[in-house]
Amino acid sequence: MKTTSNKSQIRHLLLTLMAVLALPAHATPEAPFGLAWGAQPEVLRGSTPGLEFDQQRINLRSYSSNSVPVGLPHAAEYHLLFDELAGLVKVQYLSVLIEGDADGMLGRERYRELKLSLSNKYGMPEVDEMIGLSASPEQPSFYVCLREKNCGWWHTTFRAEGMTIRLQLHGVRNGAGFISLAYESPEFATALGRYELMRERTHDEAL
Repeated sequence: MKTTSNKSQIRHLLLTLMAVLALPAHATPEAPFGLAWGAQPEVLRGSTPGLEFDQQRINLRSYSSNSVPVGLPHAAEYHLLFDELAGLVKVQYLSVLIEGDADGMLGRERYRELKLSLSNKYGMPEVDEMIGLSASPEQPSFYVCLREKNCGWWHTTFRAEGMTIRLQLHGVRNGAGFISLAYESPEFATALGRYELMRERTHDEAL
């Protein structure tokens, strides 16, 4: 009887294990621009030949590149942030400077095109702020307004599959601005928390 009971228990364990193995693994969300979340810079150099090291701050290493495997139009450069353990955790696109755009129409058009594409892919944004739509003799010009506190702010935030995506239109000077688009992976907050913890520990050791 004991042998039969043992065989039954073993069979039950095997069936349970097979069921667990058959469950789908937690999928990592797709990274933008043909990149891969979690990859280290050494791995990405093959597909991103222009990747250059910028600086390291404790566990975080920042790189820049003027190209990525699948890029966006009007790109000036891309910034990539790597964690020593989690690999690639953040990517940011910076557009070329939009110039000769006195009323901001070109910048707003490009911003809205990107926002529409992001909405089609990730759904409705969590935050959608567009302040500073018009200018008057009493108000600064559009891009100057975007530079000033509490004057203008064009910003949209999406959250999808554990990622945070931030789109923003920036002012540089009268008639000139640029667009930024940043993606933070699901591991970004953990990597940032690791940085803060290690930074505090370094400060404590120095005292």
